[in-house]
Amino acid sequence: AATGGWSGAVRVWALPGSTPVGTPFLGHTDRVTGVAWRPGGPGPGEEEESASATLASASVDRTVRLWSPAGGAVAVLAGATDRLARVAWHPAGRLVGAASFDGAWRLWDAETGACLLEQDGHAGAVYALAFHPDGSLAISGGLDGHARVWDARTGRGVLALAGHSGAVLGAAAAPDGVTLATASDDGTARLWDLRAKAARAVLPGHTGLVAAAAFAGPSGSLLATAGYDGGVRLWCARSGGLVRGLDSGGARLGDIDAADAGAGLLLATAGHDRTLKLWGVVGAE
Repeated sequence: AATGGWSGAVRVWALPGSTPVGTPFLGHTDRVTGVAWRPGGPGPGEEEESASATLASASVDRTVRLWSPAGGAVAVLAGATDRLARVAWHPAGRLVGAASFDGAWRLWDAETGACLLEQDGHAGAVYALAFHPDGSLAISGGLDGHARVWDARTGRGVLALAGHSGAVLGAAAAPDGVTLATASDDGTARLWDLRAKAARAVLPGHTGLVAAAAFAGPSGSLLATAGYDGGVRLWCARSGGLVRGLDSGGARLGDIDAADAGAGLLLATAGHDRTLKLWGVVGAE
């Protein structure tokens, strides 16, 4: 697992024991706002001498930094004129995208550092960014309360997803290629159907801001959400029904990720109490 802190440091942890791997990755000069692993890239302890980027981090310092498995800085991706928020790797593994408070999201070539696309369209800051599993689409979320779907090759707008009454802070795309999810400070998450071009379900299980969402389970059959109420919720990605609720003890949760773990799930959350929490969910379906 990788985490980014308000100190500007990025840390890597060996799971499931949460043992720190090496020393913190240092380079950002302000808060880290998002981290993302390169799809199919080497992990810590693998190909330690590789100069290829395996991890990306975004920061309030307006840059994305790319890191090698050993923590060496591979590249600094610049171009944003205001703070960055979420960062995401394109599924092909060569392109990196980030959302910015300057009202645009950008796409860079991780090998050359060139900015390939600068896309605006939101009526304010862009906070969330995710890619469709086949790489053809990008999904952005803005503080204007809208999520938007874009052609990732041309930047052309494909679909506007309206319905949230607050800022969209998280976005995710399911492996099925049809289902999207958004998280909002209106206290809800939403499931969207690309074919129907409409919301499939509204998920009102949190009592405050919903900071992030991630698909989990076989073929993305579950959606995990985390919020400022300190809660984690697992939802059926088909029906939107609540499957399980978990409580962190009140600490605000700012991000969530998920991985399959044998007969269950391993969830990881990052909190405002400066902790990485791991959650083992057995028998989740």
